[in-house]
This record gives sequence, structure tokens and C-alpha cells, in this order.
Amino acid sequence: MLRIFTNINPANGPRIWQLGEPFEPFMRRFLPAVRLSNQVGFSLFLLTSALLTEQKPNTTST
Repeated sequence: MLRIFTNINPANGPRIWQLGEPFEPFMRRFLPAVRLSNQVGFSLFLLTSALLTEQKPNTTST
């Protein structure tokens, strides 16, 4: 996606670009889900790391 922005204001007013909702309400809505996914992801990482360190090497000889 390509977006091009320019400040076209004949009165030389300030740039006021609002492309979506304000940041604070956006974060209030999505932050709980991000926190949950980070906790689950970190727990999974710890579990996987623990399982990898507890595995015994393959002792079958050929």
C-alpha cells in the first residue's frame, strides 16, 4: 500500500492529519489482547525451552 501525504492549505495552517481513531482509545481496546498473547507466547517459550533442555540424546547406534 502506498500513501502520499501533502499539506495543502492556502492559509498556511498547521498540519492536522487524523488517519484513524486517536491512539489512546485504540490502545485501550487492543492492549488486553496483546498482553494476553504475550503472556501465552512467553509461557510457551519457557515450556518449549524447558522441554528442549530435558530431552535425552538419541542413543540408538547404527
